[in-house]
Parts: sequence; structure tokens; C-alpha cells
Amino acid sequence: MGQIQALILVPDDFIMWAVGDSIPTLALFLFMMIAYPVINFTHIKKDQTFLKASNLVKRHKKVSITAFLGVAMIIGYYMFTNASVISSDKIVTHGFFYPQGKEYSYSDIKALHTGTYNRTIPFIRDKGEFYYIIELNNGKKINLANIGGVKDHRDSWLTFMELDQVFTELDVVKNVDAKNFDSHLKNLDPLYRGRIQNIFENVK
Repeated sequence: MGQIQALILVPDDFIMWAVGDSIPTLALFLFMMIAYPVINFTHIKKDQTFLKASNLVKRHKKVSITAFLGVAMIIGYYMFTNASVISSDKIVTHGFFYPQGKEYSYSDIKALHTGTYNRTIPFIRDKGEFYYIIELNNGKKINLANIGGVKDHRDSWLTFMELDQVFTELDVVKNVDAKNFDSHLKNLDPLYRGRIQNIFENVK
């Protein structure tokens, strides 16, 4: 899906593009919805609840298949359209109701939020995970840490550092929560630690 997104949604002049925060969770849900019954069929085929559900599906086969495909298509469409693209002079966000994208200028950036998460939320984020969120004037938030791709496959941390320098010079509010940085990312390569620290320390 990422390759198709890049082909259709991402222009040649992009710097970086990212997917929505909900995409990993939805991808896992879609996989489980499709794969779980198949993988576990031999283990649950004697279970009474499964047998009742199976009989219900058999009695309403067309409705069940239509509903299943409908849910899968909606989730797939949402996953496909939920992407944001950063270019040298603009930000374009795509979504469920505006797949063609909404365009914003850098001057529409209201605030920057970066740091490492302080707690784990299962299937959503891990404690110590890096985030870099752009908040726009209309309240829209884009977490660039959910990387879809970087121009010419450049080092993403270097790209983050360069974009952060550009965004910080816009004189916007920048909130940094890096109090657990050392403990969370202590095993990271010193080169990348240095770039992340540069991002955290780059505050006017």
C-alpha cells in the first residue's frame, strides 16, 4: 500500500511524507479480521460460539460477505487516504473526505510538539517512542515520525533535523518533552542521538 500511496499521493518535489497515527492499528485490525479465522480454524471449529457464528454466516452468506468486504474496503480506503506530504514550500494533507488533499503553507503552522512518549498504549505507541507533531492553525496535527518515505531515501533523522530548523525559524511555539530521552534511547547510535538532541535543543 505504501508504494501505491507514494505513486498516487506523493509528488516528485516532496521532502518527506507520513501516514496517520491510526494506520498501524487499523492495519493490524484488518490483518486480524482476515487472517485470524483462517489461522485458528482448526482450534476453534469445535467451539460452540464459533459454531453459532458460523451457522449464522452460512444462513446469511451474501449479507455476511457483503458486510465483511464493505468493512474491509472502508478500512483500506481510510488507510490509503490518510497521508500527509511535506514539500519545500507547502504541506498537503489527504483524508477520507478529501483524498485529493488540502494544501497548507508553512505559515499555517501554529506549533511544534516533539519528544518521546512517556507511556505505552498497546497497538498505538510504545514508551520512549519519538514523535514530531506539526499542529496547524485549524487544529490538524501531523506526526511526521510515522514516516511513509523520505526523498531519495535520505537519512530520516537528518531530514527531521533540517525540517525542524526551517520550522523553528518560523517563530512558532515549540513544545519539547524529552525528560526521558536518555533512558529511552540510550542504545541508539551516537550519530542519531546527536541529531535527535539537536532537534530537542533547537528552541528559540
